[in-house]
Amino acid sequence: MKKKALIFVAFCFFAFSLFSADFKTVFSLSPQITINTDKAGAPSPVKFGVGIGFELPLFKNMIFAPHLTFSTNYYLVANNKVLPAEIENRTALAPSFMLDIPFGYKIPIKNFSLTPKIGLGTFLRYGFLANGVSKAESDLVDFINKGFYKDLAWLYPMAEIDFDFLIKEKLMAGFGLKYYLPLGSVLKGETLQNSIFALQFRFAF
Repeated sequence: MKKKALIFVAFCFFAFSLFSADFKTVFSLSPQITINTDKAGAPSPVKFGVGIGFELPLFKNMIFAPHLTFSTNYYLVANNKVLPAEIENRTALAPSFMLDIPFGYKIPIKNFSLTPKIGLGTFLRYGFLANGVSKAESDLVDFINKGFYKDLAWLYPMAEIDFDFLIKEKLMAGFGLKYYLPLGSVLKGETLQNSIFALQFRFAF
């Protein structure tokens, strides 16, 4: 199922390149912090993501801007919950893809543009037994992988604002600020837990 989802995303990106001559390709580097308020897990971990996306003009200054960011993180199980882990207490290593599906409104100002965006993020994760961890903990890895997709833990409404500067014709560089609201945690009354804040450095052409 996850493989089919990634193939579908890749197909969509390719289709956008065929049907729009004005689309932009965006590469990104993004330090991110995931808020963890449970002391049984790691202090709010900072990780780094690399991403690729597109900006597809719709009408007037409206754009559709899907973006896929790859990162990794360690996880453990404590208090019957999946929590981020420090390397010395890790159980699973989880490669992760955050797929942003936002719409934005681009505001051009001379050689600069400001673009607020809102949309949905889908957090696609799958954990593997971390190197050096006993195979006896394999059942915990299964628990972690089920927890990634339980009670809408994968769904993150998101908001973003981008600041881009024109370097030369069709080449832009800038940065963006992102916030991901963890819907699964909100439904449990833990709004801040698993919130993600990201600073994204962007290059578009």
